[in-house]
Amino acid sequence: MLFAIAKLIRIEKSISNSLSIFFPLIYITRNISFSLNYSIPIFFMFAAAFVINDINDLEKDKINHSNRALPKNDISINMAIILYYFFLAGALLSIKLTVPFNYVFIYLLYIVLITNYDYLNMGYPYLKNLYVVLVFSIHFAILYLIIPINIFILIGLVINILCKEIYMDIRDIKGDGKTFAKVMGIKNTGKVILCLQFLLLASTFTVLYQEFSIIHCLAFIIVVITFISNAIIWYRYNVLNLKSNINIIVFQNFIIYGLIL
Repeated sequence: MLFAIAKLIRIEKSISNSLSIFFPLIYITRNISFSLNYSIPIFFMFAAAFVINDINDLEKDKINHSNRALPKNDISINMAIILYYFFLAGALLSIKLTVPFNYVFIYLLYIVLITNYDYLNMGYPYLKNLYVVLVFSIHFAILYLIIPINIFILIGLVINILCKEIYMDIRDIKGDGKTFAKVMGIKNTGKVILCLQFLLLASTFTVLYQEFSIIHCLAFIIVVITFISNAIIWYRYNVLNLKSNINIIVFQNFIIYGLIL
């Protein structure tokens, strides 16, 4: 049961998103309790969001993600609903207990947006990528409001997340509704991703120009190499190697995020 719950809440993603707040804060402040106060609610928010997403997307997941907990009947719908309210309550309680009053609004806005993703996806699936960008913009805004961060690093992260979401749309095109990838077509969608990757290069170069160092230089070189690799894989293998494209985007994300530290 515990393994099924961990699978349902995508525990690795819930933890990693929480740590994406914790690590920059602990690095800058050297204060563990301060960093935990801001990062613990993020875990509960993402756990609740993943549960409600799987409940609403059960029929789609039977096609696109049949190995998830609900399509495999590892957990019943009723149990999933209970878990959703449990993690939602955990998010609200942890916000109440740990987040300073000045930041409560942005956390509440975050939890409203992240748990209502599916309702926009049901009516306007072609807008879901922009919605995800909005959600993660709130995520990065939390960091930006607490500690000094180069805005172009955050822009690069947002662009990178948008690229990943569009790639995932292509991956799930069979079971999804009228998403951006379906509206644009796979080839045109690939061109959009290429343009976004150019913007990613520009934002990373801007960071290098403003804060020149060996680390920033290495990060820019890695982003250039991964950009070229991504383009080669896409145009040579197309959708057949989509997993490789997504993995490259994830790797880029780690590199860019490392510039915060």
